Amino acid sequence: MSTNREVFPYGDDLPTQNVIVGADDYFSIYLDSVCVSQGEDFWTKNDIGLTADLTVGNSQPVSLPVYSDRAANTDALLALSHFALMTYVPCNGQALEVGASMLRFDTDDFIKKALQAVSLTQSSTELTTYAAAAVPFVTLAASVGNEIYNAFGPKGGEVLIKTEGTSLSVNDTNPRYVLRDCYLLQYFGPDNMDDSSLYVHAGDVYWKQNNTPLRSGPWFLFRIERFEQRPDQQSKPWFILFSRDCLGEFDKLSPDSAKAQKAYSDALVLLENDPDFTGKDKRAISQSWREQLQNKGASFPQPVTPSPSPKSAFLRMNLNLPRPRRTPEEVLSLLGFEKNRFSKGATAGGD
Repeated sequence: MSTNREVFPYGDDLPTQNVIVGADDYFSIYLDSVCVSQGEDFWTKNDIGLTADLTVGNSQPVSLPVYSDRAANTDALLALSHFALMTYVPCNGQALEVGASMLRFDTDDFIKKALQAVSLTQSSTELTTYAAAAVPFVTLAASVGNEIYNAFGPKGGEVLIKTEGTSLSVNDTNPRYVLRDCYLLQYFGPDNMDDSSLYVHAGDVYWKQNNTPLRSGPWFLFRIERFEQRPDQQSKPWFILFSRDCLGEFDKLSPDSAKAQKAYSDALVLLENDPDFTGKDKRAISQSWREQLQNKGASFPQPVTPSPSPKSAFLRMNLNLPRPRRTPEEVLSLLGFEKNRFSKGATAGGD
């Protein structure tokens, strides 16, 4: 009898000590590998689509579509490795819930191309790097991919597996479910196991007892990584404003102190109201700015940072408003495909 199990296996690339994601840290979520555990006959008739379901804190759940062929020269793994779902999320004490689904649909070259077009495998780090303002766009991309699943998946059984979500938080009383630097395995099969039964090596999962790969049932392997800082400070408006209009002013022969001070004050306001950075990071950045100004022989009083305006609060609130659902025909039109190619009875080739 198959059972949905969640295990936190050891990995040879994990920190030697248990590293908890603190409230002032960031974390990233990756889909490290997926095992389908099906025979050759299955692959000649079917393709596989995946969705990773993520919920951060009280935000709206996001279902991210992932499409991948079977990896060459493997018995069961899909061709993905350390696939970024969402990176550098500011923890701020928020919980994380992770789940996944595996869907089957009939083999069809067009469907593969359509899924690849909207899959996050085609995206850049600008999309996967967490930004509160970008969440609606990630959600829209996910909705398009899921509409394709719904439009073309086999009826009455397209969902092969849907795992129960695993919740991790900073303050969980059970150490197993504390948000930390770890692997999370969601397994659907007959075997009994616990955290000490398995280990991860080179993107695959092995039994510790005999060093054989886990193949008794399909599984999803997630990787959660902790970071103390985000790497994208230099792309932020407040960084550019401080560097160019404040600090850069003192590189001129006749610097305008009033202009520099205004740029400094405006940059601090933008920094303080940036939801993508933790309080610890903001304090460290503002301290660094003061030190840089002192090295330039300038010293400005620390301005009082105003509270977010009602307008900015309204805009952030509206990030979580539901998006209008699109019909499969509208989805195909957005992707640039002809509607009549996918009417009932039409073939994927169109001719």
